[in-house]
Amino acid sequence: MRLTGFLTLVVFLTALITRASGAAEQRPGIHFRLATGLAFDDNIRATEKNTESDIVLSVLPGFEMLFQFGKHQTHLSYQGAFAHFFSHPNEGYLNHNLAAGVLLDLSPRLDVEFEGGYSIASIPRDEGRTSSADSPDRSKTWTADANIAYGQPTSQGMLIGSYSRNQIRFTNNNQGARDRNRNEYTGTFLYRILPKTRVLLETSFARFDYLRPNIDGSRLDSEEYKFLTGLKWDISEKDFGEFKIGYLQKNFDDDDSFKDGGGLTLSLDMLWAYNTVSEIAINMSRTTDESDQEVNSGNSGGTVNSTIAANHSYRFRPRINLTTGFSLGREEFISDNREDDRWEISVGASYDLIRWLTIGLDYTHETRSSNISGFGFDRNVLMLNATTLFD
Repeated sequence: MRLTGFLTLVVFLTALITRASGAAEQRPGIHFRLATGLAFDDNIRATEKNTESDIVLSVLPGFEMLFQFGKHQTHLSYQGAFAHFFSHPNEGYLNHNLAAGVLLDLSPRLDVEFEGGYSIASIPRDEGRTSSADSPDRSKTWTADANIAYGQPTSQGMLIGSYSRNQIRFTNNNQGARDRNRNEYTGTFLYRILPKTRVLLETSFARFDYLRPNIDGSRLDSEEYKFLTGLKWDISEKDFGEFKIGYLQKNFDDDDSFKDGGGLTLSLDMLWAYNTVSEIAINMSRTTDESDQEVNSGNSGGTVNSTIAANHSYRFRPRINLTTGFSLGREEFISDNREDDRWEISVGASYDLIRWLTIGLDYTHETRSSNISGFGFDRNVLMLNATTLFD
């Protein structure tokens, strides 16, 4: 999901507390975390004209419970995101994400993993069809995942089979035509070519079923096929990544309303700590998305999204950390002539007051330009935040 403005910084806080607690959460037990933020957002509705600003208070509580039963593991986690807009209370939200899973080590070569989740979320204004509504679009999502892996990281070869189901239901602003189910099946083969590097081959099939037709009678039901190859490396705890490249084909059931498409797809996710005080995370992707944004024709049929992002962290002093980030992206609407370009920059600084408390200040600027009038915007967000972690 694309994230803009204030919601970007909310996700930044979530990532911050997750990184801060990552090492601790590898240990069995119960771990609590809390982040708070006070932000000024100069374009809360992400509009091109008649922009509105506000001061926003956010609270992000969370916990994770990890247990070990012999060779097996289980976990239960919760992450909340609560926001209050002082001058525009209808923009506020109470987001919840609950997840549970189990990893079964059935034999030295066979692992089976199951995970389920439930979330309630507010959709960012720039992603919906109701930018002028009194409140943002809201949704409920149920997820279920199953993975079976034959082989070990030390094995020459490894096979992984995965199944994923996602059900999303929109709960306000008359968005029932967007309700959909996704079922995806993936098969991956990994072959070790170096002690900590593997080549991969992957294929997947995804089916999107919409519960209702659009107002004009068209249907967005579709199928997607991916054929990928790439590399996966795990040099150390702070030097790892995965790169995939291949071909994607998307076919709509309703050929009269939406055109099929295919082409290059890729993804890169990597972390590189090039010295003891600095690290950089790089993400790149080109893939499709079930976009629900407005277009000239009324229904976009989704988008092809191309993005590249980098985030740099530098431990300036033992208690002081500096961060910078940028991202560039393009959204091409599959069944419409709309194209959007986005860019975002961010800078931040944090200070570890004590072992369990960190304070910080962050600034983000985002711009979206479009070849269709009315869809561009500029946005600036300044946030003061605090993060706590309890083990």
